[in-house]
Amino acid sequence: MLLQVQKLTKQFEGLVAVNQVDLEVAEGEILAIIGPNGSGKSTMFNLISGMLPPTSGKVWFRGEDITRQKPHSVAKKGIARTFQTTTLFDQLRVMDNLAIGHRVRTKTGLWDALLHTPRYKKDRDETAARVMEILNFVGLTKQAFDLVTTLSQEAQKRLAIGIALATDPKLIMLDEPTGGINMDETMGITDLIRKLKGAGVTVCLIEHKMRMVMGLADRIVVLNHGTKIAEGTPEEISNDEAVIEAYLGGEFVA
Repeated sequence: MLLQVQKLTKQFEGLVAVNQVDLEVAEGEILAIIGPNGSGKSTMFNLISGMLPPTSGKVWFRGEDITRQKPHSVAKKGIARTFQTTTLFDQLRVMDNLAIGHRVRTKTGLWDALLHTPRYKKDRDETAARVMEILNFVGLTKQAFDLVTTLSQEAQKRLAIGIALATDPKLIMLDEPTGGINMDETMGITDLIRKLKGAGVTVCLIEHKMRMVMGLADRIVVLNHGTKIAEGTPEEISNDEAVIEAYLGGEFVA
């Protein structure tokens, strides 16, 4: 397993947001985490990525205990994430955002930059090459020099995924990657997620669009009130009475 979470718990005073959750993500798969609003999905991502410390429980990545490590340390280990609300440097160009994302993989320091040392030049050239690769991968080559503020919502979603990819991750965690975009755009982002898997990147995503999830995920974990209530293949989840009761309801058609 690439990622293992054991009995992860997060309490906010009297509220238990995540309650004794066990979770595994296998290398090379697409795992979807679903559940009603307030079920603890984003809190789980925050705990895994180091944005929040757990009250109890453990997180292992590639066999190493990363519980309570800071976000920058988690990113260096190989975990990248996006957020529900797109967090971009909106006064910069698309390519600048990607270069910043790749900064975690460079070794250049202040004096290297000031003196234009060989290490600075090496990092600069490698970053430029990596940025061009990612622009092509996420379909933003023509927008490379555009300011983020001029991008459509769908293009910003692609850029957010590109920034995560720029950290050269083993695992990308996507928090509602198709939120706020239409069906055609959703299909485009879905294809991009499949492309990530094809490139050898493991994906864990939070999503509310059930038809998308059922056609995309290899496995699904369902949370409700901070507790894991089901886990299985899309077919198994779509026929699980506890899931239908808690989340999918009568609107879901397998």
